[in-house]
Amino acid sequence: MNSILTKVLGMLILVTVLFSGCKKDPIEEPKDKLKEYPGVNMMIDRPGDKESYFITTITNGDTLNGIYPGWCLDTDKHLLSDTLYTVKVVAPDDEILSLFIECPENIDLMTYIINAGYVGKPAYSGGEFTYGDVQLAIWLLIDDKQSYVGLDDWNQNRVNEIIDEALQYGEGYVPEAGGITPIVFIPFRENTLYTAQISVIEFPLED
Repeated sequence: MNSILTKVLGMLILVTVLFSGCKKDPIEEPKDKLKEYPGVNMMIDRPGDKESYFITTITNGDTLNGIYPGWCLDTDKHLLSDTLYTVKVVAPDDEILSLFIECPENIDLMTYIINAGYVGKPAYSGGEFTYGDVQLAIWLLIDDKQSYVGLDDWNQNRVNEIIDEALQYGEGYVPEAGGITPIVFIPFRENTLYTAQISVIEFPLED
């Protein structure tokens, strides 16, 4: 019981600190703004292969076609495995993200995290980092609601370690050649806003 309370209290403290500085601009006609963006088809498998939260397959996307490690950026909706989604492709520094995610200003911190390749590495706090640790750290930085769905093994101390390093080294982070850039996918239908989770893939940059 004490260990559970410690996890919960640690999470509440982190959420309070991180989201006191999040920008929360009002959403204005996001569907109309998103309509002109390029679209691709996307399917996910979860919980990935223990290296990432999703394994994401992109089709009908020309040079984007392929299979990538994927992560979730919001907890408000869901993505179903083996379901074809039409999604809009958005660059990580595009201002339109402020209409869809709570803390777009922390995308640089997330970019640092996925380039650091935490999963499987030893943590100073003990054990090895898991994809659950990484996904929870991303949610804490990007979203204002937390979820534990599909995380399997995670540890609050390891999550804190990831966030601490991202705050220390990730401000303004831009991946170098040979690194990884996140590409954001927002599910889209003509007559609705978005009907499923916003997600991101790890797209490798050329050397």
